[in-house]
Amino acid sequence: QNLKKENLLNSFWIEVEEIISRNWNEEWEKTVNIIEVSDRIVIKPTFRELTQKKNQIVITIDPKMSFGTGEHQTTKIVLMLLEKYINNGITVLDLGSGTGVLGIAASKLGAAKIICLDNDEWCYINAKENVEKNDVNNVEVIEGEIEKIDDAKFDLILANINKNILIDVKEKLVGSCNKGGLIILSGLLVSDKEEIERQYSKLGITALEFLQIDEWIGIVFQN
Repeated sequence: QNLKKENLLNSFWIEVEEIISRNWNEEWEKTVNIIEVSDRIVIKPTFRELTQKKNQIVITIDPKMSFGTGEHQTTKIVLMLLEKYINNGITVLDLGSGTGVLGIAASKLGAAKIICLDNDEWCYINAKENVEKNDVNNVEVIEGEIEKIDDAKFDLILANINKNILIDVKEKLVGSCNKGGLIILSGLLVSDKEEIERQYSKLGITALEFLQIDEWIGIVFQN
């Protein structure tokens, strides 16, 4: 009314709509499904029942506000590459860990020590909860930027973020990878492939494999 009086608004109207009371948590749960990433890896929320098959790895993830339910193509890409390249007893860094799904998967696939690092407080809290749900005591969740890892070195580095951030942190990522170690990058569109390969190859590492799902791509580099 004040806006109209001051000629800042020609006209206005008020519309009232009654919203039926709902259990919004229940409504949200209806949209979250069990995801079969591969024959071996399955991701499920706590509120979905699943009979685990022999040799199947079941990861329990309640995503809340964090990225990494397994539905997105880039999460699937990294999980598929992780399953292919991981070795027992290695050390792993998951940069931009979101729900912690990649770090949890690395633990269940045989890694010895995993650090999940994210600069978002919600992701940090959510990842800690998911690590506890999956009973993986060799996964450490840290809140902060990549500098938080100091001079630590890893056999395998996972980073499912986006092109600009991956370019910004490239020196630190490569410097944190052991000689002969692997870096798996995603969060990338197919159109990002050439630029990312060029930027990382300048640092002396070699692209081993590209995996594409729809318009998204993952790249495996070896140091």
